[in-house]
Amino acid sequence: MPGLIDMHVHFRRKPTDGDTAYSRMPDYRERNDDTGVLFVANGVTSVRMMHGHPIGDELTARSRGDWLGPTIYSTGPITDGNPPVHPFNRVVTQPADAAKLVAEDKAKGYIGIKVYENLSLSVYDAIVDAAATAQLDVVGHVPNEVGLAHVIAAHQASIEHADSFLYSLQRDSPSTAAWADRTWHDALQRVDLERLTTFADEIRRAGIWTCPTIIVGQFDAPDYERSPEMKYVPAAFRAALHEHWTPEPFEEQRAFALAVVRRLHERGAGLLLGSDTYLTVPGFSALQELGLFVRAGLTPYEALQTGTINAARALHKQDTLGTVDVEKRADLLLLQANPLADVANVRKLVGVTLRGRWLPQSELQNRLAAVAKSVAAP
Repeated sequence: MPGLIDMHVHFRRKPTDGDTAYSRMPDYRERNDDTGVLFVANGVTSVRMMHGHPIGDELTARSRGDWLGPTIYSTGPITDGNPPVHPFNRVVTQPADAAKLVAEDKAKGYIGIKVYENLSLSVYDAIVDAAATAQLDVVGHVPNEVGLAHVIAAHQASIEHADSFLYSLQRDSPSTAAWADRTWHDALQRVDLERLTTFADEIRRAGIWTCPTIIVGQFDAPDYERSPEMKYVPAAFRAALHEHWTPEPFEEQRAFALAVVRRLHERGAGLLLGSDTYLTVPGFSALQELGLFVRAGLTPYEALQTGTINAARALHKQDTLGTVDVEKRADLLLLQANPLADVANVRKLVGVTLRGRWLPQSELQNRLAAVAKSVAAP
């Protein structure tokens, strides 16, 4: 079968003053190499990186060579309003600046402009207009001031995360101020899924992809840190679980995400495979996401499409990726069992062909063992 394409990933970055996010690590180069192995050992041969930055740019260049990691397609920096959600986001407050930042991202070879939660409506519209002129996709979150209906009308190329729908599905249509005071539990209790039917139809007609990252909700699951795949991630990640964890209704969050995916699928809207690593374990979480798609009502074939031909089309790379075909890039998985019978059979690898390089399962397992040893070292 074709290699999998994870459409929402992040990589580690270099530490900087004032930014203590655990995604920044002194040994970021080694950890990013580990991440590459984790992806490939789980059959992920291409990824869409959702945050352009200099370290990511270096990785993107390496992924065109002999790096043992997936081929990377990167958006530009996370583009946010003031105050930014994260200190490392690119802040834009004036519509007049939109054309400049879009031109910068285009010149750097990024595949799209990533928009974020605190963008103003006027800046968002200016970015959409400038991106259309530059022939770059606009992808990302649903900014709070913009709202889902406007994002759909603007034909944003992809909507990231199921929780991007939560604000617009509230029965009482709260103001931004009221929304800020609500807990996850309160917001989930006020969801009107019938509103989603109209949104889903509009999303289908607009040709917008949704990358729901259902799996990222497990970051709040009390037992996630005891998952077997945790042996492949740094201690800093496991420590972050303790710091991040809140008594939020994990099962309610997952039920909401599954309901969103189910309704989008029922109405024929396009879905994409995405794991939101580094909030989840690279590679392993992409395979778990496939299982969640099936749980939401997709057939195994439809679930596999989200990480193959759907993803290739969303990247505008369907001529080179997404199916097994003559003259397409040799990113291929050889399996022991049919994934159309059970999507979990994607885990039963005989080996992976990565950009024409054959990697038998024995080598992949040796590489995984080396990662586990590396992250366990003091």
